[in-house]
Amino acid sequence: MSSFFRPPRSLELFLLGKVDFSSAQALQKLFAEEVRATRIHRAAILICEHPKSTSSGTEAISSREYEDPELVKLRRSAVPMIRPGGLWEHGPGQLGVYSTFSLAQTELSAISFRDEFARLIQELCREVLAPQVSFTTGAGHLGRTGLIARSGHAARQSLIQGATYINVNRTYRLAEERNSSSLSSETMQRVGLPAVKTSLVDLINRWLDQTEITVFSRHPLLSRISSSNSPK
Repeated sequence: MSSFFRPPRSLELFLLGKVDFSSAQALQKLFAEEVRATRIHRAAILICEHPKSTSSGTEAISSREYEDPELVKLRRSAVPMIRPGGLWEHGPGQLGVYSTFSLAQTELSAISFRDEFARLIQELCREVLAPQVSFTTGAGHLGRTGLIARSGHAARQSLIQGATYINVNRTYRLAEERNSSSLSSETMQRVGLPAVKTSLVDLINRWLDQTEITVFSRHPLLSRISSSNSPK
């Protein structure tokens, strides 16, 4: 995959297991503070899974979600996210990819960065033998069997942060108006999460071939959050 932007000097890549939504959002907030606080061009990516849950986009949503009793009930318990509107489902068998980059340092517009990251996910689909998957602006990554991955990006205070959810071997709803699918359905064989994680890390290394990348399998903040939530 060719890259057309100014890559960061360093990238912290957190390859974690199951992380709940509140912890993932806390890490995103921390990454933003760290990237903004340094003059060195740096970035962070978190790759993880989530327990079964539902998130709700803060942008405009379709009127049907106010009319359908089941969707209204889901919205009350959904985690609010800065991304396109609608209810998206999450759980085992889906991969979450969270990115934090300095938009000013990359020398790209927010739309150009979104498209750059979309090409990375499309290349990932090719790596796992799903070459028919293509990216459609406003919809996500679509294959012959349906919607496989969807992203949301937010640019503010010279940073751009994104969240991408990839249905690997389970189908979760990523849009109300489209049929959702998975990489396993697209390839007609079971695709394992470890293989997708490995391919994604390899692609990030090739994408940012001039960047010093440090891979971590844990983050100390998660230990502190776990300790603070444990019974006294």
